[in-house]
Amino acid sequence: MTINKKTGIINQLLIFATILFISDLIANLLPDGFPLSGPVIGIIILYLLLTMKIIKLHQVETLASFFIKILPFLIIPSGIELITSIDVLHKYGFKLIIMIFLSTILMVLSVSVTTALLIFIQKKIKKIFKKGDNL
Repeated sequence: MTINKKTGIINQLLIFATILFISDLIANLLPDGFPLSGPVIGIIILYLLLTMKIIKLHQVETLASFFIKILPFLIIPSGIELITSIDVLHKYGFKLIIMIFLSTILMVLSVSVTTALLIFIQKKIKKIFKKGDNL
C-alpha cells in the first residue's frame, strides 16, 4: 500500500526554481543563436527527471496544475504585442497565414509518416522476436 503524500507548495517552488536556475546556466553555456532557451531546457530537464522517477509527480503536481491554469494569462502579452505591430500584419498578413497553414500541414504530415514508420518498425521487431521464441 502506497500513500501518495502531496509535497508542500514551498518545496514545489524550490524544485521548479532549481530546475529553472540549472536550465538557465545550461542555456548561457550554449553558443549564441542556439534555438533552445532556458525555460525550454527546463521543461526537458523536468520531463527527464519525472521519466526517470527522480522527481515524483506528486512533488510538482499542485504547482504545475496552477501554472497550466494561468497559462492563458501568460500568453496575453504576446497578443498585445501582435496588436501593436499591426502594420506588419497589413503588409505581410496574407503571406503569414499561408506560411502558417503550409507549415502546419507539413508538420502534421511529417509526424504522421514518422509515427507510421515507427509503428511499422515496432511490428517488425516484435515479429522477429516471436520467430526467435519458436526456435
